[in-house]
Amino acid sequence: MRSYQRRTISGYLKLLSAGTPTPGGGSVSALGGALGAALGAMVCDLARRRLTDKKTIRELTLHQNGFLANQARLLDLCESDSMAYEAVLSAYRLSRKTPQQKRMRQQRIQTAMEEAARVPLQSASLCLDNIRRLKSIQKMVPPQMKSDFSVGLFFSQAGLKGCLANVRINLSYLKDSAFKRKLQHWLFRVSRLSRFS
Repeated sequence: MRSYQRRTISGYLKLLSAGTPTPGGGSVSALGGALGAALGAMVCDLARRRLTDKKTIRELTLHQNGFLANQARLLDLCESDSMAYEAVLSAYRLSRKTPQQKRMRQQRIQTAMEEAARVPLQSASLCLDNIRRLKSIQKMVPPQMKSDFSVGLFFSQAGLKGCLANVRINLSYLKDSAFKRKLQHWLFRVSRLSRFS
């Protein structure tokens, strides 16, 4: 699969609108979070140029670096989400003519499904970090940048909700009860933290 990062925006949208399973909602959710992070970094950079208070400048620089790190990771996860789901599809296509093939196929499906659930949870955690950082800098944002700030927040919130929805869907297909409980715990924790952010 060719890297999404090498495609134009219109190229990615063409892929997205085609009648193929990937990219899908998980990829878009991660991309939404990356866009939210990029706007957060932009706001921090522009806001600190207008300030003279060294403490506030340092705080904005710290958050800007955090946003840039989130942006890069979420952009990677945008593609990882598609790769994870393609692995699920490949596993389902495996032969099941013999008992051994059936067992191997089921193992491959479960391994792929675990990764397909793990990836959007990582994206959700980063989207949540975006939201927390944005709320931390809210009072430092000049009035003329409020709309950019708001759009960054909206994209991060949408990314978070989309990622959590993908985790919940994939959870229902998992058969490893220990892994499923662990993932449910992470999901509950991220969901709970998102309500207080």
